[in-house]
Amino acid sequence: MVALNNDHHHETNARTTASTKDVAMTTTPTTERHATD
Repeated sequence: MVALNNDHHHETNARTTASTKDVAMTTTPTTERHATD
């Protein structure tokens, strides 16, 4: 059970990181965003 909880915790952290990156991408100018992609 502990291992499952740890996996879920890491998965949540990964999702939070991705969401933060998405927000950062959205706030950048479109041209810069395309260049980063």
